[in-house]
Amino acid sequence: MKVEVFKTNVADPERAKWLVDQIERSFINCKVNFDLDDCDRILRVVSEGKIQSDLLIDLLKNVGYKAEVLPDTIQTIKNYLI
Repeated sequence: MKVEVFKTNVADPERAKWLVDQIERSFINCKVNFDLDDCDRILRVVSEGKIQSDLLIDLLKNVGYKAEVLPDTIQTIKNYLI
């Protein structure tokens, strides 16, 4: 299972629902959700296979939104625990 987390500028819950539908139609075997309460307005993508981040970012850009991959913070936390 692969997980990718994106920072977005999506603020409207209805638009987020529409985007989830568009993304899940475009990227087969992906489950998508937004956390609009987070300061980064998180888009979380879970997939059985490779997540095509560039294509997903382009999809959002084509409908007027920004998205960027958030760095993996788990590795950073592990470094502090060692």
